[in-house]
Amino acid sequence: MAPPIMKCSRRLSRSTSGRKLSTQLSSGCGNGPSRPCSSAPTSTRSTAASVRRRRGLATTLRAQAWFSGQRALSAGPPPATAPNAKQASGAGFSGSIGEQEFTACDGKLLGRPDVIRTDEVVDYKSGAIVEYDEATQSDVVKAAYIRQLRIYGYLVKEKLGWWPLRGLLLPLAGAGIEVALDPPECAREATEAVALLDAYNGKVSAGAAAEEFASPSPQGCRWCPYKLLCPAFWQTALPEWSGQLDGAAVEGVLAEAPSAIHAGAARAVALDVQAGSEARRRAQIAPLNPAAHPGVITLGAGDRVRLVGLRARRDGVLVPGERTVMCRVDDVPIVITDRQPQEVQHDA
Repeated sequence: MAPPIMKCSRRLSRSTSGRKLSTQLSSGCGNGPSRPCSSAPTSTRSTAASVRRRRGLATTLRAQAWFSGQRALSAGPPPATAPNAKQASGAGFSGSIGEQEFTACDGKLLGRPDVIRTDEVVDYKSGAIVEYDEATQSDVVKAAYIRQLRIYGYLVKEKLGWWPLRGLLLPLAGAGIEVALDPPECAREATEAVALLDAYNGKVSAGAAAEEFASPSPQGCRWCPYKLLCPAFWQTALPEWSGQLDGAAVEGVLAEAPSAIHAGAARAVALDVQAGSEARRRAQIAPLNPAAHPGVITLGAGDRVRLVGLRARRDGVLVPGERTVMCRVDDVPIVITDRQPQEVQHDA
């Protein structure tokens, strides 16, 4: 069976059309007239929650409509003919192209730039386009977005025959940012993406162990939702990663059984940290609510546990939040690939 092929595509989903938007608003999804979901009485709390959900959806729909309008204004009618394949830049290219799918490298690279105009590629973003860089102590354009624009630049060259000079990131709020698109850098980015894809598919075909697919780093693991399960992460993470992830991640042994705090409503644990993103020390983690973390009441001294999504306070206490997950290491699921051999136990 042929190995799976992942296409390198990072884009916003299509915006809601005006017809769909008006239909949703009129059916109660936005600020327009709404239909009751049930004739049963509702509490003030549930009513308020319903209003917040509908307002949030209305905001999302307005954002989608804004993106749709911006693309329509930017793109205009598509050009009647493609530019000459020998053209070095887009100087002779008139009009613009909106949300057209481009492929290259036998279909291994795929992208759908929001708008292609003379000498530039425009990409709309619904969130922030910068991130804080620890090395420079300043905000920089997100590396993933630069990589995306470079691959778009390569796709434009492959399909239209000319190199765009720049990429333009336009957020929903705030000023846009221009990114210079250097042809050698665009080609290198595309080559590396295809090489990574080929290496990945080769491992899949060979039935490699799940941990062989990981490339742990502060940048790569920052938003990864699989940290709790990933052996490679816990083997690689260092205290120098502290503050660079979406929350502190620690593994260690409980020095004692969890103690009751807040009149028994929560628990506090003393963990001898031995792996993860924080200093190797005895850390206090509190408050852990048994309603959110029922496993905490079953823990005892000597148990090895993992926690991710913690907030590190200045006094050294690690505080759980809404995204904190805790698990006894012995209970962590093992990730296997389809072709990875599994132990078969036979009854005596």
